[in-house]
Amino acid sequence: MALDTFGERLTSEREDRGLSLESVATSLRVDPELLVALERDDFDSLPGKAAMREYFEGYARCLDVDADLMFADWVQERESFLRGRAEQRARPPVAGVQSRRTSTPWMGFLVVGVVAVAAAWWFFTGDRTPPPPEHPASSARAESPAPHQPAIDTPPVVAAPQETAAATPSEADEPIEDAPAEPSIAAVPAPEPPPTPVAVAVATASTTLRVRDYGVGTGVENRLLVGRGDAFAPGTRVYFWTHVLGGSGDRIDHVWLREGVERSRIPLRIGGPSWRTHSIQTLGPGSAGAWVVEARDATGRVLARSEFDCSPSER
Repeated sequence: MALDTFGERLTSEREDRGLSLESVATSLRVDPELLVALERDDFDSLPGKAAMREYFEGYARCLDVDADLMFADWVQERESFLRGRAEQRARPPVAGVQSRRTSTPWMGFLVVGVVAVAAAWWFFTGDRTPPPPEHPASSARAESPAPHQPAIDTPPVVAAPQETAAATPSEADEPIEDAPAEPSIAAVPAPEPPPTPVAVAVATASTTLRVRDYGVGTGVENRLLVGRGDAFAPGTRVYFWTHVLGGSGDRIDHVWLREGVERSRIPLRIGGPSWRTHSIQTLGPGSAGAWVVEARDATGRVLARSEFDCSPSER
């Protein structure tokens, strides 16, 4: 199926390389919402071409594609979008549209009818002072015979006390609307603390995640790890790849440690029940030593752990 928009093509390229939005945003040091707007072709939420040029330079490196072609493709689609919107705003209004006043001639008949009713009432009652306009509710109240009836504001007698007495024990313990304004402490029990199953459910949901396969290597091709190893030379880009099961909408962290000291922590979203994701660590100057990289769930539980050495002798 052909991909019609730049955002659709960009999403396909990113997913084919097994990259998540969060990992790309971390690598580019930008807000993930900017990448979401880019993939949705939301040109109004994106900065101008000069600022976007810098983002495309970094994004092209992540995808290993030509930055100039990628940027030119986006600029062409952006200009087409802006040109189409300008043409739509410049279109003349549709001819033949009548105003509400001319399209509703029955309003004149309605006014004439109201005037005729008011004149007839004035003639037959002998009252030469036209009645003031009244709200429909107040008119209905005035039509009922008033002197010998009880006041309208008198509340009717209801059988609410009998219904409350027949309520279940749990309902009877609750405050009643017509109870005294200052109930005693014994009449209104203190609110009980919220039940704990919610917290238990959250903890249980996080423990459903598990890692089917994982490892460290020198790249990811067709969403699979390549160049597995346990020792890498300085300057190598090391990939920690995980295949996570049992999650959708959850999050894991890839935590990189050198000699027991945390060097980076990369949050990654789990988008489905079987999800492959990875993070990258470049072994720059001063990276020699023993390394550990772990996949942890939201509770800090370690789901997977790989160890490797960074040694100048390794190629």
